Amino acid sequence: MAKDLTDALRAMTESAQGQTSRVDKALAAARPSTPIGERSGSSGPIIGLGTGRGITSPLTEEDIALREYYEDGWTTSDGLFVLPAVKKIIFTDAIGSEVVFNFSAPA
Repeated sequence: MAKDLTDALRAMTESAQGQTSRVDKALAAARPSTPIGERSGSSGPIIGLGTGRGITSPLTEEDIALREYYEDGWTTSDGLFVLPAVKKIIFTDAIGSEVVFNFSAPA
C-alpha cells in the first residue's frame, strides 16, 4: 500500500511541475508599482490632553470633601435601599497633576 501511495504522489508531482497555476500566471502578469517617495509628516496639535505626560501612579485623593454625589443616589434592585452615587472625584497623581474622575448617572 505504501508503494502505491508513493507512486501516486510521484505521478501527481511530476504532472504538476510541468503546469503553471492560475496564481503563478496572475503574479507574473502583475506590474510592480512605483515606490512612494520619501516625505515627512506630522500630526496636528493634540487638544485637551494637558501636558501629554499621562497619569503617573499612584493616584491620591487629597480631600474627600471635594467629592460630588448625584442627588437621587443609586437604588438597589429590590428598591429597599438608596446608596450614595459618586458623580466626581478629584485625585492628585505622583507628579502633582490633578486627575478628575467623572462618573455617569446611575440608571
